Amino acid sequence: LSHQAPAALSALSRLLQPGLRRDPSIILSRLPEILRLTLAGIDSNDQSKTLRTLIFYRNLVMWVPVGGSANLPNVYESKKALDRGGADGTMHVSDNLNEVRYSITDSPIYKRAFESLPESSVFFQASITTNLDGPDVDADTSMREAMLTMSDWSLAFLDRVYEILRAAGEQEKVGKGHSGVASRHTSVDVAQAKNFSRIMKETLCYFFSSMDDETFVSALRSVTKFLEEETLPHAAKDASLLCQAVASTRFDLSGNGDCVTDKNPGFDALMSVLAEDLEHRSNKSAIYRLRCLAGAVRFAGRAVIKHREKIISAVEYALSKPGDKHLFKTGCKLLRHSLSSQCEIYPISQCSHPMRSIVGEGLRIEGMGKSAQLHGGALIHWHVPSSEQIDFTAQLLNKFSLQRLKEMGDPLSSIVQWRRCLRVLRYSLRGCSGLLLDDAPEATMSEATEISTHEKATASLILEASTETKSTLNGLRRKLSRIMVDIMSLIANDTSYSDQKSDEMDQQMDENNARKITISSDTKICKEVLEVTSLLLTRRGSFHRVQTAKSVWRGQKEILTDFVLASGSDYASAAFFRQRNLGANSYYRDGENGGKTMSSALLVNRVNIMLHTQSRNASFQIPRRLRKRRGVTDEIASSSTLFSTDMDIKTLQLSLKCDIEESNGAEQTSLETYECLIDGLMSMACHPNINVRGTASGVVEYAFSRFPWVCKPRTQRLLAAVSLRDIDQNGEYGIPSCSKLTIQLNSQGKRDRLAEVVKGVAKIIATPKMTKELLSCEFNRFEIIQTLCGTQRLVSLLPDEEVQKVVYYLNCIFLNFRSKFFSLPRVTDKDQALHESCLNFLLGILKGEDTPQNGVSPTPTIKPNDNDFSNKSTEEDLPETNVESNAGEMHWRNRLFVAWFLTYCIDESDLKIDDPEIMSRIWATCFRIIEGEVGQPLQRVSLGLLGRLVSLALVDLSENSLASESKAKNPDLAVLCDAFTREKFCRAFGTALVFDHREDTSVGGGHSAQWSLGVEEVLRDVLYNLAPRTLFPFQRISQKSHTFKLQHAQIVHAILLSIGHENAMITSNE
Repeated sequence: LSHQAPAALSALSRLLQPGLRRDPSIILSRLPEILRLTLAGIDSNDQSKTLRTLIFYRNLVMWVPVGGSANLPNVYESKKALDRGGADGTMHVSDNLNEVRYSITDSPIYKRAFESLPESSVFFQASITTNLDGPDVDADTSMREAMLTMSDWSLAFLDRVYEILRAAGEQEKVGKGHSGVASRHTSVDVAQAKNFSRIMKETLCYFFSSMDDETFVSALRSVTKFLEEETLPHAAKDASLLCQAVASTRFDLSGNGDCVTDKNPGFDALMSVLAEDLEHRSNKSAIYRLRCLAGAVRFAGRAVIKHREKIISAVEYALSKPGDKHLFKTGCKLLRHSLSSQCEIYPISQCSHPMRSIVGEGLRIEGMGKSAQLHGGALIHWHVPSSEQIDFTAQLLNKFSLQRLKEMGDPLSSIVQWRRCLRVLRYSLRGCSGLLLDDAPEATMSEATEISTHEKATASLILEASTETKSTLNGLRRKLSRIMVDIMSLIANDTSYSDQKSDEMDQQMDENNARKITISSDTKICKEVLEVTSLLLTRRGSFHRVQTAKSVWRGQKEILTDFVLASGSDYASAAFFRQRNLGANSYYRDGENGGKTMSSALLVNRVNIMLHTQSRNASFQIPRRLRKRRGVTDEIASSSTLFSTDMDIKTLQLSLKCDIEESNGAEQTSLETYECLIDGLMSMACHPNINVRGTASGVVEYAFSRFPWVCKPRTQRLLAAVSLRDIDQNGEYGIPSCSKLTIQLNSQGKRDRLAEVVKGVAKIIATPKMTKELLSCEFNRFEIIQTLCGTQRLVSLLPDEEVQKVVYYLNCIFLNFRSKFFSLPRVTDKDQALHESCLNFLLGILKGEDTPQNGVSPTPTIKPNDNDFSNKSTEEDLPETNVESNAGEMHWRNRLFVAWFLTYCIDESDLKIDDPEIMSRIWATCFRIIEGEVGQPLQRVSLGLLGRLVSLALVDLSENSLASESKAKNPDLAVLCDAFTREKFCRAFGTALVFDHREDTSVGGGHSAQWSLGVEEVLRDVLYNLAPRTLFPFQRISQKSHTFKLQHAQIVHAILLSIGHENAMITSNE
């Protein structure tokens, strides 16, 4: 029956808390047997069973201590006062909710019903009277025996964990082939491995938190012996989680409040094993111990201070090994965890003990299985950094990151040194990004009414540090941002005309006849710069996966939820609310009498997640505060680009020293520097390397979520690049001039660089924030429509192998625009004039009058406001090339997109505009396409346009029939009546309906039509406008078939209603 073990373990996990809350002896008396049987569930050959066992053990140690003696409380006594209006935001809906729930078990009828059950019944109990009358008289004995069992089980459980670690290393070695290359893993395997590591970490942390002092000493002795005797390089990650659980769960909590001493026996014992004699060990052994040390130091608190010299030596040893990249990366992780452990606020895991003393009316012991609560509940102890810890953080940051960055100002620095320097800086920022303020701490505290709670807490910590620390941290985020701007300026300068630049650099030699360093062509350096930039822009704390942590926490809570108790609480709270006894409806129903089933561990985790949420919200609040402080006037004045591509390697090396050594930083404000960073990211999105472009595009999209206002002034520049109208805008907002790139040819005579820039620009335009900005006003809509309709010359200039790629990126812009399109009300004459210009432009393309063959769309006569940051070039600014200006006839797919734009840009107000010529042209264009494009996709789109026009006309007619004749203004349908009174058009219209039927899949292999990218979406959208939707329950005839389509009958019916009775009779005769 071993295949049923996972299901049995899941059932035990669900029954554990209710059994403990009802009668602890039910669980405690069976605990030795349960532990003996489930211990075999930790099997390295069966990961599913191991996961279920670990989940069961995780729930067990949430409610039952591991060792130690404690008096069993009387679970039937509950003297808690009812609190419905407390000022702390918590409430209870009952004084004895759990007792009322179990009161039915005390009735004689219930007992007699159980006693009458046959012995073969699942619910039969031999001693029903003893189990239901109250607590067992030997409860204290059962508790002591259970604690002794848990203490013995703890060592056996650790032995099983060791076996998993050993098996992980062995299996990884077996998985390698004869060539020595490990097999590739799928994303599912990676997700399973992460889930397994997470569950093991949680189980081990709760496991050590629940121990008493004597059991912890025994477990610590076992762990130190295991680490000292064995080295498992392939299990280094899970071994580091074991060390983290040991070092983060045992502190001296003798003080009150936040007073936590530096006594940490677990961390002290691990330091003596992991940090000693690293120089005389092999690289694999050193990597294993440093990785374990990184896990141990992560939540070690102030105990790290007395071991600072050993930690600095360990990091310095790992970073001084240039020949081993794995050892170097391990040193970076140790540096990151050391920084975060000293400058972050986090709860002490020891607070998760299920039976620890709490502060109330005297000290007492929580009941077994009873839910933890916030109001009057267990006090959570927090690690709050001291001034000494902040000084140590600044020392680590200055020694390993800032000093290396200053050394990059040396002209003799190599590419490898640049890579390693940027990697160390990235890991340092991941550890201490929450400590880097945007302004000086004094200036931050002076804005106490506007700053976020995260900024206020960080500024107060820095102000308590030493003068040297303040000098190091003051404006450091802005200084590092300025350095990244300079590096990206150099990369943009080197890659603007990549082929020519590379030829020139090959000819440049220094005095030692060696080629000068070119960081712009190194993919690893570019990616490190992008990662560092993303951290500086968006990260305000070491922990950033808040949404994932919330989802995991909800899943753990779901396992422990007592739905019967929760339903009783919901019923009681609804009754109180109807009587208005609860006041506001936003109180948190706290504890068991509030309907909650939550252990101390989950409660501590939820409060910690709330703290991390504050740090995440700061990444949104701080940019908005900086923008508000700058003001709208200054924003318009600084709208011109601050990013420059006039940078060389010598200037960069000089700026590295200046930006680090100067205490006041650059003259630009923090917000202006961040906007320069975004311009640099946009230049990196146009990088020649495809991997760099992809990474930069993702970082740009992520930065837009924190700085959404930067999209507005950059829309015109991006559209000008695609339209080849940027002859005078080279380098503006970091984007090279595509017009100039049209005359740049590589050694094969192709415009590869033009294709690379266009793909990067198109990727930025297709981001959600930029699409939202393009849809915000009529001017931007007109611009994007002109741009997408005027790409014929751009495509004709590209190499043949790049055409399909660029067309794909351009279609992605259209698809994002299409998915978010909405009708925009036109409240001013200017908006109406722009809308009419857009309609005339689209009609001219479909008629063949204004086809934008030169890549330049006709500019609108209406200019945007001054705050639209418009900066466009005209047709005369285009460079002279050796390519013919005429790019040929417009592609049929582009004409399809034009018809889609025309269909969705029309609304009910267009049928009643003062200029009747526009509507006459729209009707005439629709009829001409239906007659001329027989069997073509454009004809099907025109049917959708006709259906939309007729539907809007019917709506206007129905509204005007209810209004007075003086106010009513009927749409002009004379063109429609004239068309449907002609026999030729009626026949063409019928033919178009025939071609609109569902494809015959029995021909051509049995598959549906294979359309180009975007065509299927266009056809689907416009055919939704063919006729209004119906909710008629079709049973015998479907909505569409090979012989009948309901939408065709609906559009014919709507047309006949629109043209009137007399014209309808003429049409029927035709």
